[in-house]
Amino acid sequence: MSVAEELRLRAEDLRKNKKFRLAIPKYRELWEEHPEERTKWDGWGYATCLLKEKKYDDAYDVCHAVYQMDPNFVFNNGLYAWSIYKREMLKERVNNPENFFRLARLITSITSQNESQSPYTKTVFRVLDYLDRKEDYPADEILEWLGKVDYKKLPTEAEVYTNRHGKQVSPASFFEQYYTFKAKALYKKERYQESIDLCKEAFEVIRNFHNNNDIWLLRRVALSNVKLGRYDLALEQLHDILDENSRWFVMKDIADIYVLTGRNEEAIQMLTGAALLPGETSKKTKMFELMVDLYKKSEQRQIAEQVVRLMVSIEQKKQEPMEQVLLDLCAEFNIPADQQYEMQPILNECRAFWQKEMFKLRDPFTGRIDKLQKDINLGYIKAGGSKNFVLPFRISEAHTTEEMPLVRNMKVSYYVADLFDPKKNRYIRHAVEVTPVPETPKPEKKETEGGETSQAETAPQAEAPVQTEQTVEPEPVNEAPAESEAPAKPRKKKVKKEEETNQDGW
Repeated sequence: MSVAEELRLRAEDLRKNKKFRLAIPKYRELWEEHPEERTKWDGWGYATCLLKEKKYDDAYDVCHAVYQMDPNFVFNNGLYAWSIYKREMLKERVNNPENFFRLARLITSITSQNESQSPYTKTVFRVLDYLDRKEDYPADEILEWLGKVDYKKLPTEAEVYTNRHGKQVSPASFFEQYYTFKAKALYKKERYQESIDLCKEAFEVIRNFHNNNDIWLLRRVALSNVKLGRYDLALEQLHDILDENSRWFVMKDIADIYVLTGRNEEAIQMLTGAALLPGETSKKTKMFELMVDLYKKSEQRQIAEQVVRLMVSIEQKKQEPMEQVLLDLCAEFNIPADQQYEMQPILNECRAFWQKEMFKLRDPFTGRIDKLQKDINLGYIKAGGSKNFVLPFRISEAHTTEEMPLVRNMKVSYYVADLFDPKKNRYIRHAVEVTPVPETPKPEKKETEGGETSQAETAPQAEAPVQTEQTVEPEPVNEAPAESEAPAKPRKKKVKKEEETNQDGW
């Protein structure tokens, strides 16, 4: 028996007994020191052990060598595909797109969707995820890659995994992802009715949605209906989403429809609410651009100018060249585009204006002064009817008079707003527009000498907060919402069937 044959037998025995780590040195010696005697089966066994031990680079090299020996060796092709997938497809950043696509096409050419143990399907959806994130959305490429799978054969369940925080996560299945990717691609290709029909099918066949995909699909239906001129139906669908999940971009969608239908005042109100909702400010530039246009039309040039400055500060923070639209606005408002602007102070001023505009649309809350710390310009209000929550407010900004200074237990009216705290670098929920509320003394029954009772006027009990018509349970100070989008709980969205609306727009 030759040395190569002896190494082969020992390596195979260890591999069959699942002692992969011990088998690797034997295979390596056979593979590297006896190249003339090695076979494709030796390479397959060697690569199997390397993959089991997560040595993906070495496995790739061996599989590649075997592939050159026999491109049609099916057993190796599966391992070759996995080595490529593990080594290249799972990287967070794609530094070489050309190589990324070359390897993805290689995987899908040497394996098939019908092979349950191949990375074919995983590779297709990795490519789709990469394409979907591109700024210049490649709808044609996405549809091409979607065409590589038979969606009816896609798994309807996904593996639950534990994230780095120790929490179990249940991701969307490839079956569910297929609908979200394709509905978006069809919309981008202006195939609006096809997108609507696909979304309708998704709601019929998917029982539980993940990652708010039901919201995204219903929004896709609404936006398609807008493109098809079904404005009333689209508004109804977007308001349905908004009722269950307040997202700034949904409010922006509604505002767009208001503009299309000449309801500019309602559009401004909707955009104002959207601007105050959590979300990355840098992603709201198109919305701010629309706000500026509407402010100009309503002759509110002062706030329009401030929003333009905000847009400039956002672009400067991105360190990207400004678009011509923004440069034209700078010229119109005489704003030096080359001057540096700090975003946060400008955003704070804009938010203060937007909050006051929103206050005009609602009644104030009422409560009582719980504590005053004048040395740090901070007071606290206990909400009417609440024993557990208090809201901070800035004493210097309260609307007081010499006749009615702030005192403990005083009844006040107020609104709720998120104010930026530079020390904590986040927004904190505060009471604003704090105003004393005069209280009418309540008559008190008093017994007279004759045993009769009469009415005597007394001040209300200051220590007993009154229950008002409108009260608020404010959030604890340390739990105020930050400038980020918090995901809503996934749920089954109830949608209207086509028969109920008698329209293709669903």
